[in-house]
Amino acid sequence: MWKWASPAIAKTGKLAAVDERQQEQYRPHQKGFDNRHNVLVNLLRIPSLRKWLLHTLLLLVASTTLAQTSSLSAYERSQWRHWEDSDGDCQNTRQELLISQSQIAVTFTNVRSCTVAVGQWFDPYTGQLFVKASDVDIDHVIPLKYAHDHGGARWSPLLKKLFANDPENLLIVDDGENQSKGASGPATYLPRNQYQCDYATRWQAVAAKYELQLARLDLQTLTRILRDCAT
Repeated sequence: MWKWASPAIAKTGKLAAVDERQQEQYRPHQKGFDNRHNVLVNLLRIPSLRKWLLHTLLLLVASTTLAQTSSLSAYERSQWRHWEDSDGDCQNTRQELLISQSQIAVTFTNVRSCTVAVGQWFDPYTGQLFVKASDVDIDHVIPLKYAHDHGGARWSPLLKKLFANDPENLLIVDDGENQSKGASGPATYLPRNQYQCDYATRWQAVAAKYELQLARLDLQTLTRILRDCAT
């Protein structure tokens, strides 16, 4: 019977010396590995990239987590945990969005800087500027109830929380306009004409990201808007 023998073993059966050229054949390309490792470490030091990567990893975990019971339950907003303080700095998702998207430096209601009082925000839905945080809402572009009714009812609690706090699905808008929109899809609510192309693009991107099954009329509306925007 044929037997395979390592080049490092002599005919005596004893381990023989291996010269540097032989070692190089079996040694991993450590230098290249170290370079790639250093690049990855440096990239992860960027806060925005680190936060995006964490959110993406959580989304992947949540999408593979066993969802809730297969029987559809009625929509309950409390099941979609929004405005989470994921990093424990006392500023929840709403406050962090108000801070990052204000056109001027914000002021706070207390010395701990937990809650924004004044800033300057542009509402893309109405085209208006607002300076008081109490006058604006954080709108879910695809409303939570709409997501529930079009595939999200069976999501795990973690995936619901990620959707409810996903910056890609959040916009700072006039509180009255947000209330008028409610849980409407594009077939029954659209913002001003100047923002409809961006609005339809966001709807399509978020729906695809979470694999939502849009209502036929809403899908037709988005298709029409995006077709017109492309011409």
